[in-house]
Amino acid sequence: MKGIKKVKQPFNVNLKVADDLPWKIFGSLCRDLGINGGNAKPFMGAIRNRDVKLLLSLLADVSPRRMIDKIGRPAKSDAFDFYRFYQLGAYLKKFPFKGENTRSPAFEKFHELEEHCRLFNTENYKALVGLDEKHPEYYGILDEIRQDIEKLIGRLPPIESIIGHAKHGPGVSLGDQYDEGKVTSFYKWSELPYTVTPGTLELARYAISSDPRWIGALDDWFRRLTDVPIGSPIDMDLFWSRVFDVVDGNRVTTVPKTAEIDRTIAIEPMLNVYLQLGVDHVFKSALRRDWGYDLTSQEANQDLAYEASVTDEMVTLDLKGASETVAMMLCYLLLPPAWMDLLVDLRSPQGVILSQEGEIISTIHYEKISSMGNGFTFALESLIFGALVRCAIRRTKSARKSAVFGDDLIVPTTAYPFLKSLLNLCGFMLNEDKTFVDGPFRESCGKDFFLGYDVRPVFLKRQLKSVQDLLYAHNSLWLLQERLFWAWSVDLSKTLALIRRALPTQVGQVIYGPPGESLDTHLFTKRKLLTTPEGDRFFWQLIAKPKTFRCRGKDFYFRKLMVSLKAKPDQLREVVKGVFIPVNQRQKWDKSQRLDTGNAFEITRRDAVEYYCVQNMQVKTCMSSKYRSLLVRPADKPIRP
Repeated sequence: MKGIKKVKQPFNVNLKVADDLPWKIFGSLCRDLGINGGNAKPFMGAIRNRDVKLLLSLLADVSPRRMIDKIGRPAKSDAFDFYRFYQLGAYLKKFPFKGENTRSPAFEKFHELEEHCRLFNTENYKALVGLDEKHPEYYGILDEIRQDIEKLIGRLPPIESIIGHAKHGPGVSLGDQYDEGKVTSFYKWSELPYTVTPGTLELARYAISSDPRWIGALDDWFRRLTDVPIGSPIDMDLFWSRVFDVVDGNRVTTVPKTAEIDRTIAIEPMLNVYLQLGVDHVFKSALRRDWGYDLTSQEANQDLAYEASVTDEMVTLDLKGASETVAMMLCYLLLPPAWMDLLVDLRSPQGVILSQEGEIISTIHYEKISSMGNGFTFALESLIFGALVRCAIRRTKSARKSAVFGDDLIVPTTAYPFLKSLLNLCGFMLNEDKTFVDGPFRESCGKDFFLGYDVRPVFLKRQLKSVQDLLYAHNSLWLLQERLFWAWSVDLSKTLALIRRALPTQVGQVIYGPPGESLDTHLFTKRKLLTTPEGDRFFWQLIAKPKTFRCRGKDFYFRKLMVSLKAKPDQLREVVKGVFIPVNQRQKWDKSQRLDTGNAFEITRRDAVEYYCVQNMQVKTCMSSKYRSLLVRPADKPIRP
């Protein structure tokens, strides 16, 4: 075992990897898939010359849409050829090439979609309203959709339930006090002042005041800040002015999406996100309970995508910039007025775009209801798309089988033409390249099928800078080789060996084991596991452990907020029914329920993580070594008790 035992020292995961390793992996993958010549020649030329622009320009030629159009009438024998070129075009599609400007195209698209929403809010909505009033096919459609949504979520928003299920998000919040590391719940509770927009201010004050633990922690903080002794009255106007930092809106930034373009997201004020996630919970619960759309699982979409690739009776749809095109006017047309008032209060009415140096480039007054980064965006768009899907199914009298997960939609083929026109009327744009109406291919929610075969490709999404990055690259291809249909005889051994050679020798010799849920903890192999002297099998894994910071005594009340409270048995039944339980009716701390990272006595940060090599026991000892040795003695020798 090369001296590795229970390692107490952190494991250095950083590596110095050659910049051209991704190119070498891509070239080796092409050869392993048997596509060295022919249509692959341009790709091989781009690899030899390390030409990023040429490579990216070639990716469109091997997209599923282009290949399906070329195949014509498919047969099962076409599945492997389809997969090989699909994998070829996908592997580096999302790789973050150094020096490529992916930020500017993202902001250009952001402004285009804002203009799209502005046109809908001022002019294009009139077409939907006009058809609703005059055209027989669309007559009364707005009332029908509005009633369906109102029946789902109610006429009035359940404020107490929203506050009861509000929570801090996992990402960065707006404010100088929250950097990349300060995203764990402790900092969301204790770093003050809290950022909030004017519209959310009143509800935020009510949420804090209704929680005795929260208002008590703030009272203790304020008294220490202003030297007001316990028992003396405090100036509540001054108190709230110190608690809140009222801001005008959010900040727009980008995150990686593909090798060509980033995705824009918004960094929201802290208390806005807190309450938006309460709305998110209410929407998701209602969608799962009444419409059968479970936004916590993608299995329904994946199962129907498989079925559609075999039966050709369903359509998988994808939309362009779906979350960025939910226009304000559409929400006013479809949502109950009281709900709309609440969402308007909780949203950020405007956002700023900063340069890489931190200077304000522009300020945008949003034409859409919200963007990615807002806590209720995903649930709200799913609700609206679900309502449109249900309406299309009713109006076309189609089979009531559908799936909705954000903008990943699956509907019967007979409902597709009506749904397509309805989506266009509502200001949404169909992504024709990722929408499959007929033929052998369907994709939805991370699963791709060709005549029932799973042909989901592997993407290389991260720079190769650490042991984890290389493990991820190796294990994703290893699983791909194991997953592909056995008759295709896919052998990626040369590519896998290339990646293993880039790993430290110690990792390849010791840190290996069977496949697991995490792709970056150990090397996936079929080798036999290591064995302890007692006969137990185990393997080594690299586990990330956040550093624990010392707790300050003055932050004790904020640390208490990180731990939820146990409820009485009768109250637990009410929780299942979705009824809010006021905090003062709950009982003692439940230390088994931890929010985000850490607990009431451990403070961690996302950017302060160390990796340790730890044992994963597969077979634990269930008897003493004395009796285990009896079981392995030769049968011709007497066994003594």
